[in-house]
Amino acid sequence: MIIWYNIPVFALRFLEQIVPFKIASGVSNVKAFIRESKKIIRDAINNKKLIIFVGAGVSVNSGFPTWEELVRRFGEGLGIDCDNLNQDDYLRIPQYYYNSRGRKEYYELINKVFNKNVKPNPLHKTLLELKPYHFITTNFDDLIEDAAREKGMFYDVVSKDEDLPYTPNNNMILKIHGDLKNKNIVLKEDDFLSYSSNFKLIENYVKSLLSTHLVLFVGYSVNDIDVKLIFQWVKDALKKDFQPTYFLSTDTASSLNLIEYNYFKNRGINILYTTEIENLEEYSPIVPDNLSDERAIRLYNFLRYLSTSDNYLGTVLDYYHTKLSNLNKLNSVRLQDIFEVLKVNISYDFSLDGYIYLSDPQVISMFHQMNESKKSNDVLSQIKARLISEVFLKAKVVGVKERNIESQKEKLIFEFNNSLIKSEELINHIIQIDYKKIKEWLDSDAQELIIEGNEQHFLKKAFAYYKTDEFYEAYKLLKRISDYSFRSKNYHIYFISEVNRNTVGKLITRSIWYKIQSEEQRKSIEDEINSIDIETIFYSIPDQSRVSVSFVREIINYNCVYSTFNKITNLVYKVDEEKNTTYYGNTKFGKIHELQREVKLFWDYINSNFIFFDNYSEVRDVYKRYVEGVIISLSIDESVTDENPFFGFKGKKVKMNHLDYFTYFIMITYLDKSYIQKLFTKYNLQLIEVEDINNLLLSFKNMINSIITNGFSLFFNEVLENSFTVLSRVDLRNEENFSFIIKKFTELVQEKNVSELVLRNFTIFIVGQHKRFISNINCKILDKLLVVILQKNISNINSEIVNLVDSTIKIIKNKNSEYVTENINSYKALTSTTQELEIRKILVSLFKFYPVEEKEKISEIIVVFLNSKFNYDLYYSAVQKKIITSSVIYEDKIVDLIEGAIHKKNNGTREFPDPIDSMLENIAELIFNNKLLNPEKFKKYYNYNAIFDLLVDIENFKYEEFKIEWLELFTDQVHERVSSHESGKRIVREKVIAFIIDNELSKRSKEVFFNFYN
Repeated sequence: MIIWYNIPVFALRFLEQIVPFKIASGVSNVKAFIRESKKIIRDAINNKKLIIFVGAGVSVNSGFPTWEELVRRFGEGLGIDCDNLNQDDYLRIPQYYYNSRGRKEYYELINKVFNKNVKPNPLHKTLLELKPYHFITTNFDDLIEDAAREKGMFYDVVSKDEDLPYTPNNNMILKIHGDLKNKNIVLKEDDFLSYSSNFKLIENYVKSLLSTHLVLFVGYSVNDIDVKLIFQWVKDALKKDFQPTYFLSTDTASSLNLIEYNYFKNRGINILYTTEIENLEEYSPIVPDNLSDERAIRLYNFLRYLSTSDNYLGTVLDYYHTKLSNLNKLNSVRLQDIFEVLKVNISYDFSLDGYIYLSDPQVISMFHQMNESKKSNDVLSQIKARLISEVFLKAKVVGVKERNIESQKEKLIFEFNNSLIKSEELINHIIQIDYKKIKEWLDSDAQELIIEGNEQHFLKKAFAYYKTDEFYEAYKLLKRISDYSFRSKNYHIYFISEVNRNTVGKLITRSIWYKIQSEEQRKSIEDEINSIDIETIFYSIPDQSRVSVSFVREIINYNCVYSTFNKITNLVYKVDEEKNTTYYGNTKFGKIHELQREVKLFWDYINSNFIFFDNYSEVRDVYKRYVEGVIISLSIDESVTDENPFFGFKGKKVKMNHLDYFTYFIMITYLDKSYIQKLFTKYNLQLIEVEDINNLLLSFKNMINSIITNGFSLFFNEVLENSFTVLSRVDLRNEENFSFIIKKFTELVQEKNVSELVLRNFTIFIVGQHKRFISNINCKILDKLLVVILQKNISNINSEIVNLVDSTIKIIKNKNSEYVTENINSYKALTSTTQELEIRKILVSLFKFYPVEEKEKISEIIVVFLNSKFNYDLYYSAVQKKIITSSVIYEDKIVDLIEGAIHKKNNGTREFPDPIDSMLENIAELIFNNKLLNPEKFKKYYNYNAIFDLLVDIENFKYEEFKIEWLELFTDQVHERVSSHESGKRIVREKVIAFIIDNELSKRSKEVFFNFYN
């Protein structure tokens, strides 16, 4: 006989009047009994009336001993032969050891036996899926509470009477035999005899539970003397006030003789044999990891069967249709949710082409039945197969292939009809940044449509309000949606609506950017959202409906986001590893492709279900990490590959050769420009080829049209700035595409007031395009843009406009030094404007555009201004561009400015950028180019600034201070002079060689190095 664990002596009497278990005659009766038993247990779960009694048969699969093994250890210490133990020996041998060796050695032996590094096994985790109100256990270990902690389920542990009054949660793990931490375990004979006095509160509480709750025994043997004792105890204590009791037995029904069968029958034990569910059509056994014992595997699969909420009576197709019905309420589904709902713990591969590879016979049989339904005239089966197809299509699965585990051979078993799922127009508009069409749809949507019965439509409408920054409209509509969906028991809409209302309410009341009508309105919304308790709402939803909203709860609890972030981080790490990996076969299985798929599914999952989570920093962190992975892949140098030693051909690097549109969309809508720029610099990504230039240009057009129609917002300012940051490195392929962007931006400038930040990033765009793709530059289009900008802002010229004009003129003249503007009359008008400094800076920039007679006039205007209101920046630009010549008076003024800045700095005033550095570096450039009359007066500032020191005295400069970034900063003329200094050239070369051992030089720096220092 196998004893699984000791059961308390307080369990001396139990239930002789429980409804007797009857062995069903015939398979159909056995099926009916099991299904009815499951229904009763499921009802107890839903009514929070299930108590699970857990024995050692659960923990033994983690590596802990059985009671018999523990007793044998005591027997060995006493020299007692334990080959033929009787029932009394299980209590007496531990007592003998205690009497002989004392309490200290008694517990030392127990601790030694239990001091193992073990973890919860699949049985513990599956027991938790039954969500019992309480666990009662005779085990000493902590595995149940460890498993609960891993799943985020809260159970208070009660292992002594003193614990019982201080349990804050409704759910408990009652360790009725104590535990090792408290050294109050019930094991030896004295422990059982004094149980009622030592555990009085626990004993009485357990009695009360057993009188009001359904009890399920797991991990015990029906032959355990202790099970018989506990049954007898409960019977004596409760008389007829008992509840249904079920016992999961891993024995086989045929192993029990008639006498034993009648014994349990008379005690009213409802035994569920784990072997008997094998005849059920819905039974889908699996072999979980970390379980190898045959009986434990049977127990695991029976618990899985009990944890499913259906009472299945039909075909496999019926079963899967019932299980997936709730998921089909969603617009986008995760594949792991499908298998979680089906309670199918199987391994599967999801290929990049959208096929899943399965080996589980139960799931495969479902797809075979779906194929059969296509050929039959059974309309009902076809409807069910269609619903199943829709759910898998919403998870972006296009088909199913069967994979033989042993041979690894594959065959197609089902392909889904993509036409079953229509593309959501609103989501397409969002991806294409076509907010003009979103606004048009909102304005044209039928107002007379009632919400009841159209909740999904109105949830989409609220999402559209949210995306267009109409937060208050979204909030008002969500209140109505919540009201109607709750009354109609449309729980998944209700839950999503309340989550969204909570999110948008916080945006309204807490954002400094969003203005509401009144303080009373703000306070009212704040009070309303403070009363929204998402957890309470979730648990108030019926169990069968929770599956369709559990993903939203996972997102707001960040479980989904954190797990996605960790997965993405791991994939990015592997993408980075692939930089140093050469492949000699198909490279389509690189991790970069898996990374892209995961993020696309994540984005679609949130947005297609209309969840308001765009502004959550945790969600944006996922996109930031993803974009980093893409940029890593784009920056991989595939020219360096090893040759295969066997076949003699070169391998390939797994990398992205083109930036896809989805990634571009994520970059410009979820990241900030500083982070984008940081990634470009970190991975030295200078040039970007795009996969779909037409889609990119279309989205840019949509964005400009949306701003012109709807006006600027915080969102559009950021997206436009980000677009120019990315586009500055994108190969637009031809002059036509470059001109298209300039024309659309010109339209925007004509219609709207553009912020300085947008102008700054537009300048970055055209400078970047000129630097990397000069052939794409269209001078006429840029010239027209300048005219529009200057005419629109003639009375409000700012530093960003000056910088834009200056950069544009340089680009035009560099592309075509002979270029003659057709807009000279427009530029001439600037010379008569009354605005002073900024206009004069513009005139300096436009100087090369003017005819000779106008140039003389501009020179005169600049001189007059400098004589009356000296400005260093204007002076420097005018002298540098040879518009005016320097003078002693001007140079003395500059010395005064430098001295003043040094005085302020010495007195503790700090400015960034340091004006001393800026002025000295500019003066050094003028000295280098012989444009100052008296350079000697500036040499007293030697040792203030390294660039100044180099340019004013190349011969005596300390070249150990030469910085690598100067390779890109200085002109060829400077490098030519520096490289003519023998010692300087040698030191610069050595510094560069040392640098490139661990770092990468930019393209310009490489050219300078090889041209002048190699």
